[in-house]
Amino acid sequence: MNRHTPSAFGRDTLDAKHVERSLSLPGTFAMWLGANVVVTTILTGMLLVPSLSFSHAMLLVLLGSAIGIVPLVLIGAMGQRTGLTTMVLARATFGRVGAGLPAWVNLCALIAWSWIQALLAGMSLDYAVESLTGYSNVALFTVLCEGLVVLIALRGHLGIEAAEKIAALLMLILAAVVFYALGRHYDLPSITEVTAQGGLGSGMAFDIVIATAFSWIPLAADYNRHCKSMKAAVAGTWGGYVAATLIAMGLGAAVSALSLSANLAQTYDPTQLLSNFGFGLPAAFVIFFSVLTTNVMCVYSATLSFMSVRPTTPFWKPALIIGIISVLGSLIPGILDQFQNFLLIIGSVFIPAFALMIVDYFLIDRGRFTHQNLIAQAGQLPIFNPVAFLCYAAGAALAYYWNWVAPLSFGASLPVFVVTGLLYYIATRWQRRIGGDKRMSRFSLPRGDAENWYRTTSLDDGITRIDEPAIKPFYRCNIWHVRGRERDLLVDFGLGAVPLRRQVPLLSERDLIAVASHTHFDHIGSAHEFDCCHVHAAEADILADPDNARTLADAFLDDAMFDALPPSPFEHHRYRIAPPTRIATLEDGEIIDLGDRRFEVIHTPGHSPGGIALWEAASGILISGDLIYDGPLIEDVYHSNARDYAASMRRLRELPARIVHGGHFPSFSGARLHAMIDDWLRDHAL
Repeated sequence: MNRHTPSAFGRDTLDAKHVERSLSLPGTFAMWLGANVVVTTILTGMLLVPSLSFSHAMLLVLLGSAIGIVPLVLIGAMGQRTGLTTMVLARATFGRVGAGLPAWVNLCALIAWSWIQALLAGMSLDYAVESLTGYSNVALFTVLCEGLVVLIALRGHLGIEAAEKIAALLMLILAAVVFYALGRHYDLPSITEVTAQGGLGSGMAFDIVIATAFSWIPLAADYNRHCKSMKAAVAGTWGGYVAATLIAMGLGAAVSALSLSANLAQTYDPTQLLSNFGFGLPAAFVIFFSVLTTNVMCVYSATLSFMSVRPTTPFWKPALIIGIISVLGSLIPGILDQFQNFLLIIGSVFIPAFALMIVDYFLIDRGRFTHQNLIAQAGQLPIFNPVAFLCYAAGAALAYYWNWVAPLSFGASLPVFVVTGLLYYIATRWQRRIGGDKRMSRFSLPRGDAENWYRTTSLDDGITRIDEPAIKPFYRCNIWHVRGRERDLLVDFGLGAVPLRRQVPLLSERDLIAVASHTHFDHIGSAHEFDCCHVHAAEADILADPDNARTLADAFLDDAMFDALPPSPFEHHRYRIAPPTRIATLEDGEIIDLGDRRFEVIHTPGHSPGGIALWEAASGILISGDLIYDGPLIEDVYHSNARDYAASMRRLRELPARIVHGGHFPSFSGARLHAMIDDWLRDHAL
């Protein structure tokens, strides 16, 4: 069987083009709830009390989890958007070989997590079996648990998603039972009166909660790549994780406070802890299953990390080896005693790395994070990115210094994240300004020639598509020319790196109305070549002063856009757009008359505030701009608006379109338009 072909056993691959979108919003919520309502999170809650009062501890848990989950949500959103795993995404920032460093570090960290999870699962199962039969052998049951973990992991993400839903339900029931039992046997409200004994300051406690959230970041894209929508990836992850943390850490903090008030010794064995309150046996089975499913997530992501470094390896081999290593590590004496330090070390290692990736994607150039760049053409990536490694080293050094040499009173996690990300952003912008960012280029991209830069394709209905074939499809703008009896229509103008009218004689043959569908750089580069450019009034100010920030050139323009660079002297870091001499504004409902053809202007805000579509009712032709086309949509740039996007989608859904010519990718039918809008509206629930 081809190793890239999905199967029922060991089916998952790194391929982003055929990712199975199986997670709805409730499914994503349940997965992250089940993942984090687990004994290790309960143990973290136990660390906070009695060093802090219960109320103080829970306030820090709420704030720390709500803030700490943000980077995880962002990495998960990157996975949902691209379909790529976390460590494949790292190639865009660190280079094809450089990404091996975070991948190997992640692999080791997840194996260490698996040690802890395997031991806890073995302890829970051992308690249950001993209660029923009198036989006890923690080592044996740990081995059995890890064997089951490997079997589930080999089933792939579908098996994990199903297991996490069950785990979430069982752990919620267990939490409810625990709180009910505590309320019946003890004065539960008295936990708010427990006096803080010190030892763990507020800053360190807050940092532990933050570090707990950060420890999940490496897994985020591995699972959220399967989310059906961005709303599921963002709201489901944030809601599920925060709810789980409040429940689990709240349970740990409450049990810790009550055990001390009742003169019971604290223990890291969860079943022993719960047996003190009369229901250790059923709790043992539930905790066993919960820890088991969380461990499966660790083994699964560790396997994907290994595959990102050795992509030809079949899934089952590293999964099996990692399972064996986890068993051996779980038998290390006293491993749970180092749990707090382990959380801080994980944060120190991963916070700088993921700060760089988040800044790279959301602030510098997300267009480089594609299957084409990072998998199909991975061999053409640079070996490593020295700027990223220098910033990572600086961030890791700060984490070490602020955690162990000169600890900050408010913890190191957030300061390290912010400082590292800011340092990387400044360094990358400076690098581009002085000579170009070559991280994602092939170092020796060929130069195209002006005579062949543009390609014209004649379509039906007197329409010609003009595009720039040396630009990769994701970035390549469609320029639409429509023939009329008295005058022609031109919609959009491409990148502008090569003069458009000079190279495409069709555009100088007759009177022509020039229209910009919106003002992003890939659509207005040559607008200044025409006597007058029409644009919606909401973006007229951008067209009059098309700086690189507002037109998104700063965010997307890079050598990675090209299969061949424009002819000299083009350099992307020197790119500037000239404004048109005259600008005429358009409004919704206005008619563009070509003599025998009439196009209605439809204002379609959402992708950008002044986006428009042009509708010819007589022929059923829709020129849709960038609101919708048959490819990955961009819905979250600085002036996008989700509610406007949904309203515009609904408006286009009502049109009896026959054929649609979008701002990117090939044209498509009206039936396809309606199906895509229906899917979009369902996934976004707006």
